[in-house]
Amino acid sequence: MHGQPKAKMVPHLIRCPQVPNDVRLEWLKAPSDTKHPPISTHSSSAPVPASETESGAAENVEMADPPAPVRPPERPGSYPQSHSQHLEVLRIKANVAKFKAKAMEAKYQAMAMEAEFMAEKMAARVKLQGMGIPEVEIDQLIE
Repeated sequence: MHGQPKAKMVPHLIRCPQVPNDVRLEWLKAPSDTKHPPISTHSSSAPVPASETESGAAENVEMADPPAPVRPPERPGSYPQSHSQHLEVLRIKANVAKFKAKAMEAKYQAMAMEAEFMAEKMAARVKLQGMGIPEVEIDQLIE
């Protein structure tokens, strides 16, 4: 048997399309398992102990009724408040990430411009030195 999720998550997980059918069936049976002893779908009328039920889970799944079809919420805003809040938090986090990316882009762009400026200054200094202009005058012209 798979690990059991928290009871409040089971309704959501049962509707999840990625959950395998055998796991979904176990979750559907889980609330009744705590109240009544598990009963196999074999033709015998006597209840089967839990150990036999778990070992024969594969054949029980084949014979059990399929779960009820999953219906989406009737309207988009009908999700629980916590789900809406979670989505809003995710939107905010996405916006923060965008602004951080833009800030980093601006920072690196400024650094690139500064490096380009420094390279231009050095190129000008070398050119002026090649022309024989004294260092004092070069410093006054460049800075």
